[in-house]
Order: sequence, then structure tokens, then C-alpha cells
Amino acid sequence: MMHPSRQAYVEDVEPQGIALEDVPDDHDYDISMGGTGVPSEKASAILNQFNRKRLAATIAVPTDDTRVRAKLREMGEPVTLFGEALVDRRDRLRELLTIQAEITGLENGDIDMGDADDDQEEDQEEEFYSRGGPELQQARLKIAEYSLPRAKKRTQFQKAESTIPLRTHVKFRKQVKERLQAFELQGSQTVGERHVSMTRISPNGELVAVGNWGGQVKLVEIPSLNQKMNFRGHTNKISGLSWFPGATLQENNVSPDSVNLASGGAEGSIHMWSLNQDTPLATLEGHSQRVCRIEFHPSGRHLASASEDTSWRLWDVETTTEVLLQEGHSRGVYAVSFNTDGSLLASAGLDSIGRIWDLRSGRTVMILDGHLDGHIKPIHALDWSSDGHRVLSGSADGWIKCWDVRKVQRTGGVGAHTSAVSDMRWYKGLDDPLTGVPPGVDEKGAQLPKKSGTFFISSGFDRNVKVFSADDWTLVQTLSGHTGPVASVDYSRDGKWIVNLKSPTMASIDRYRPPREGYQPPTLPTGSRPERDSRSRSPRRRDAVPPAVPTPPQHSTRTSPPRPQARQPQSPARSGAQTPVAGSNQWAFTSDEVRSTPSILEGITPADERMRRAKGVNFIYQAGVMLDLPQITLWVAGVFFHRFYMRCHMVQEKGGIHHYNIAATALFLANKVEENCRKTKDIIIAVAKVAQKNSKLIIDEQSKEYWRWRDSILTYEEVMLEQLTFDLMVDNPYRHLFELLGKLDIVHNKHLRQAAWAFCNDACLTSIPLLIEARDVAISAIFFASVHTSQQIDDIGGEPWWKHLKGDEVLCSQAIEVMRQFYTENPLRKQNPSLPSPAFHLENTRRRGDTLLSQPDTLSSTTGTPLEADRASRSPGVNSRVNGASKDSEGRHLGSQSKLDENEVASKSPLKRREPDDGDTKSDRAEKRAKLSEDEEGELVED
Repeated sequence: MMHPSRQAYVEDVEPQGIALEDVPDDHDYDISMGGTGVPSEKASAILNQFNRKRLAATIAVPTDDTRVRAKLREMGEPVTLFGEALVDRRDRLRELLTIQAEITGLENGDIDMGDADDDQEEDQEEEFYSRGGPELQQARLKIAEYSLPRAKKRTQFQKAESTIPLRTHVKFRKQVKERLQAFELQGSQTVGERHVSMTRISPNGELVAVGNWGGQVKLVEIPSLNQKMNFRGHTNKISGLSWFPGATLQENNVSPDSVNLASGGAEGSIHMWSLNQDTPLATLEGHSQRVCRIEFHPSGRHLASASEDTSWRLWDVETTTEVLLQEGHSRGVYAVSFNTDGSLLASAGLDSIGRIWDLRSGRTVMILDGHLDGHIKPIHALDWSSDGHRVLSGSADGWIKCWDVRKVQRTGGVGAHTSAVSDMRWYKGLDDPLTGVPPGVDEKGAQLPKKSGTFFISSGFDRNVKVFSADDWTLVQTLSGHTGPVASVDYSRDGKWIVNLKSPTMASIDRYRPPREGYQPPTLPTGSRPERDSRSRSPRRRDAVPPAVPTPPQHSTRTSPPRPQARQPQSPARSGAQTPVAGSNQWAFTSDEVRSTPSILEGITPADERMRRAKGVNFIYQAGVMLDLPQITLWVAGVFFHRFYMRCHMVQEKGGIHHYNIAATALFLANKVEENCRKTKDIIIAVAKVAQKNSKLIIDEQSKEYWRWRDSILTYEEVMLEQLTFDLMVDNPYRHLFELLGKLDIVHNKHLRQAAWAFCNDACLTSIPLLIEARDVAISAIFFASVHTSQQIDDIGGEPWWKHLKGDEVLCSQAIEVMRQFYTENPLRKQNPSLPSPAFHLENTRRRGDTLLSQPDTLSSTTGTPLEADRASRSPGVNSRVNGASKDSEGRHLGSQSKLDENEVASKSPLKRREPDDGDTKSDRAEKRAKLSEDEEGELVED
């Protein structure tokens, strides 16, 4: 508030000052720093720094350190400086790019980086056309003339097929799935020294072409797997094979001297072959990089090839000239495939994109790359359905996807493999409407469904071959057991064979066949199953089944069990043959073959070899009892053990494998085959306790003993699978035993049943599983039990009981003779039984119809088998032990031998341990134990 004395003076003063609109504009931007002491050069540097930061912020710098290093190397700058972190290296690159932008005057900072390739690719994705020659025009006309009638024929059949009721389709697809589920492993064969990479079956299904990394193309016969031809011409890996349409088919009149097969190699060349000449008829040159896949046009006039030079090409087969060079992929093209009409071609490659081309016009019909529908990794396989408008694509992402050209979208897909898909084939069978004879109509005039197109097969790097249904995309069958990635797969047109390749060290072909009633695999020279008469089991039949040559797996660093050496044929009867073909006949041996096993040929005496076999199976039995495994599993393990030593020997000094190691491995494998829920560590601990002869031994999972057995089992498991050719189907006599006892109406006879069960247990300790089949073992067990218990079996229908069961007297006598020798030698040093006298004879076990029931014949009996007391408790319904002098429910003695007193029976039973006498000292008992276990010295497996 102003003082009153000054108020009058202020009000009289005129206003002074300037208005805002009257302020003049200052156009002098020079900043005078003279008063502040800041030089002008420094102020200019500050402004330049702000401008550089603004420019640097607009430059895109990669965040990936690998790309940062690559850009620095490209600019000639040090890739890294001492003590420089990732962030510092990226900032240094940004600074260098900023300086480069200032020098070149690119103030927008649009520097060419790796990400800029996307813009260039977008520009290159635009379609462009180049003028073709008259040869291409003629080729397109011929393709149109060939494909249009085929398309008309195909659509006519599809119209007729559309009238089939849904219920008929469902029933037919169910039958197809049941047949596909019956495929089983048949055999394998070595086809090259290097890894195999490609396979294709001939149209007649009798030959298979196989290519390997060494540049060799071989023809192998089906089903004998004998090599027929070895084509030589490529210098690098074979990656493409294709059969000429109609080749090897008599009705198509394709001469063996003309082009029958084509192959593509990594050197970039394509060779065409005949069946009578091991050198190429013609060579197609033009690709600058590896030829990945090739395929003949359905007409046979042209050949398509995919290459890593980002193009696929169309060749004229007659003139061997290039007709078309088609670009369209940003990376290498890996797969090509023609549809059944011959009008469309599908191509796909390493850019994860597939394209459908119209060969009649050269236009792109469809791109197999929808949003969230396409593959995210390279595409390795393509194949069309027999309907002509659906195509499958298999990728390294493990997915197989179906694309419909009519709908121009993806219509299905399945996560087929856990790893990359290597090959894939959509089934086109003999009933294909274009390449075969289409199905007709039934008696009511209704159209029958076709099998073609109902399923497809695929192979992958996850070591599996899988069969999928093509309607609901469900998994029908998994063909496993391969030791490495499966490189390729193919089928025969008749649907009987699936051929696939194994990539690791052992290059093999696996054949699968659906078992059919009455079908015999034509792998043996005789072409049929041998008769039950032992005289038909001649050594000549074994010519086609030699011992396998093992491929030692990688050895563990924790263990040092000796590796088995590859063994050549071990008997003159089996020399000079190929790798064994899996099947039931390969495990039927003659007595001469059992007496000339690899171990015996290496110097072990027959008696010593029989003793080691018995100890090995007894090792399995002891560990199995400790694990509470069923007797069927122990039988399977014993059979694995015996079969293995028909291919390998036990002489460790000459590279053999100790029988305890194989016994433990056989038990481990049988546990998995029979699907018993026993953990691996429990099996390892059990076999370690049995090996140390101490059931109360505490085995630590981190101990050296535990790891030694663990590595030994896992190492020899692969060797055993190779020696058994992955044929793990084993029949057991126990199921036959109760079935046959039921047919004879004597299953209620406990003593006879127990004696027969004990015979089966003891039979596995011998070579009986190698000599006769499981059903014959069961019949021999009934024969033995009848004599052992002095009980006769009534005739059935006027014929002896063994003839009613269709048993063979010769085989029964052979089995009894083997058991007689076993009980005489007594390799396990158990109780020595008193053998029956006179010798066994089937007639003595027969009760004729005219014989009075009250006057049965009296037969000799034994005092018990040596191992009956050890394992009879595992037979069904056993509450007490049965020895030679046991009694029935009426108190009658079963046998002519004198009755044993209670102390003697107790001494023979492991369930009732006899208390030591007062006079027995600890030293006496120790001497007895040492004497009883004297035969077991040196049986522990040494490192």
C-alpha cells in the first residue's frame, strides 16, 4: 500500500515502457561467450554431441553378439577389446556406425544390416517371368495332354467313391488299421561301408535301391536281401533316388536295358541307370550344388530335381537336356514331388516354405506358408495323396502337415516325431485308380473303398518309423528298435513290406511284414517251416541264418568289461551267409549245431560249456527270485541267454563275454520285454548280490560295484539286441503246460503238475530251448512228470495221450536224454538224483482203454530233480514240496522208492533250514561251505 504523501506524485507521472508486440525480432544467433569464459569451440562440440546422439538413436544395431562381431569384422575393426563386455561392444559398433553415417551424409541412419535383408527378400518375392524356349512349350503341351485325361479318370472314380456309406468307410479303415498294427521286424542286412542315406522300392516290390554316403547305389533283392547290383558313378553322398514309372513291371514293357532308375548326388550330377549295366546310361549336369531329391514324372518323359542352389529343374529323359530352371525359393530346395495326374509339382526346402506349381502354365498355385500354419524349420519331405489334391510336408520341426490345393489351406497335421522328419511316403497301392486297378463293386453293385491313400509312413531322427492313418491323423504303429536316426523309408505297392534305413555305424535295411495265417516268409531256401521230425533239421537249412556280426557300442568311462570281437561264421554249416534274418526259424538248432557253438570252437569243452550255461541261467533264477519275478520272465531271460551264446563265445581271453555279464543283461532285457515293473537299480543291486554270493550285502548306488554292473548291463544290452536281431518274441512252455493238462483232464493232479512245472524250470538250464519249441517242452514235461510220479494217463479217443496232443516221440526222447545228461553231470552240484531204470518210454505212461483202473502199472520214479526243491514253490498252487516219495491225499506212496524220513526231507527243502548239530563247530561249518562252493571259485566277474 502506497503512503498517502506520495500517492499524488505517482499518479501525475506519465506511463513509460514498451509493449510486447513492439519488441523487435533478434536475428543474431551468435552466442557471445566472452562474458562467461566458455570458448565457442566447446559450445559447438556440445551441440555436435547432441546431434550425434540424436543420430545414433535412429540407427538399428543388432542385439545378437554374433552379429555384432560379424559387423565389426566386416568394417575392419577389432572384434573385441580387452575387458570389453557385450554391451560395450554393441555401443562401440553404434558409435562406428554413427561416424560412418556422418561421413556418408546419411542422416537418417538407415545402415545396411542383417535385418535389411528382409526388405530385399520382400522385393525378390515378387513374381517374375522369363521367356522359355520351344522345348519348354512342347513339354508343357505334352504334360497337359497327359494329365487332363488322368484327371478326368480320377474325378470319375471319386464321384463313384462318394456314394460309399460312411459306415463302410469306418469298417474298412478299421480293417486297414488292424493289418498295419501287425507289422513286425523281419531282418536286416549291411548294404555299405558308410552310412546309408536313401532308399526306394521298385514298382514290382522285388528290388530296393539303396544309396550311401560313399556314392554307391546298390540293388538288393526282397525278401532274401541279397545284393544284385552295385552302381558306380557318383563321387559323393547319394541324396535322391527314383524308379522309372512302370519299371520292373512286365505289363509295362520297360526294358531292363533302358532307363529304370535315377540317382542324384551331392556333387551336383544326376545319373540314370539300367538294370543290366553298373555304369550310368546318361548323366544330367547343370546344378551347381548338391542334388537333394529327384523324381520321375508319371509319364516317364521328364525328371524333376531339387538342389541346394535354390532352384529345381525339369529334364527331358529322352534328350537328357534341361527343359526348365525354376527359381522361387530363397534357400536351397530339398524336396520335389509330382501329383498323380502329373499336372502339379510341389517343391519345398530350407526356407521352410513350400510351393505348388502348375506345370502346364508355370504359375504358382499355392504357397505352403500360412499364418501359424506353416513350418518353422526346413522342409525335408513331400508326397502327394492318390486323390491328387492333397500333399503332405515333413519338416525338421517334427511336424507333418497336410495341405489341400482345392481349399488353398492346411487341413491337417500331426506332431509325428520328437526330432526332424527325414522322409515320408503316402501309400499308393495296387488299387490306385491311376497307377493300378481300382476296386470294383460288390455283389449289390455298391462301390468298394480303396486302400490307397489310407495311411502314410514317416521316418525321423528320433530312431523311429511311424505309420499314421490319413483320415484322423492318429498313430497306428511305431516301428522302433533302430540304433540311430532313420534316414529314409519306403513301402511296397502290395503293402507287404516297409523298408527303412539306419544311419549309425551299422548300415542296415529293416524289413517288416504283416503276419498272416499260413504265410511263411520266403527267406529260407526251403521256403517253408521245418517239420517236427528231427531228421528234417539238417544243417543245410541254417545256410541262410549265420551268426550276426556285432557292432560294439561306445564304451562307458566307468567300466571296463571287454568288448566282443566281430566273429566270422562259426561252423561250416553256417559259413558264407549274410546277416541273420529275424524270424522264428533262426532260433531252431540241431544237436550238431549245439555241439559246435562258438564257445566250443574257441576251445571250451562241451561239458564246460554246458556247465557255464547252467550257471548263467541259475544266476538269472537267483536274481529273479530276489526280485520276485514271475517264472515266465525268467524263462525269457534264459532263452535270451542261450540264443546269445549261439552267436558269441564265452572265452574272455579271446574277446568273449563272461556268462554272468550276459545273464544279468538278459534278465534286464527280459524284465522290459515282459513289462515287469522292476526298477533298473533294483535289478543291478540283485545281480550284484548274487555275484557276491551274499543276499544280505548292502550295495550303495554310488559304489564302484554298483556302477560296474550298471555300465556292464547297459553296454551289453545293445550288443545283445544286435545279436538277437531285435527278435524278442519268446514263447514259454508254462502256458502250453496248463493248456495241455486241461486237454488231458489232469490239471487237478497237483503232484504231476508240480513235477511238470519243475521240469520246465530245469529245462531252461540246458540247451532244450534251442532244440525244441515251447509246446514240445511242455509235452516232454508231462511225459517226465508221469514217470516221475508213477501215474499213467488214459488214452483219449483210442489214441495215446501224446498223439492226441500232436506230440513227437523223437523230440520227447531227445528232451529227456538232454535232461538225463544234465542230471548225471549235475553241473550245479546240487543233490544227485537217482535216475530211473529202465529208460523212459512213452508207452509206459499210457493207460490203455482195456486196462483196469484198479490195476495201474508200476513205474520207476526218481527221488526228485536236483533243482525241483529250489524252484517248485514258484509253481501255481504249491503249498508243499514234492519229492520222489511224496504222498497223495489218501496217504498212498507215489513211487517205488522207500519213504524219506522227516529229517531227510527237511534237509532237501530250502524252506526248512536244518538247525546245526551241537557237535558242529563254526570251523566245521565253514569247511563244509567252502567244499560246497568250491565249484563256484573264479566265477566272479573281474574288472
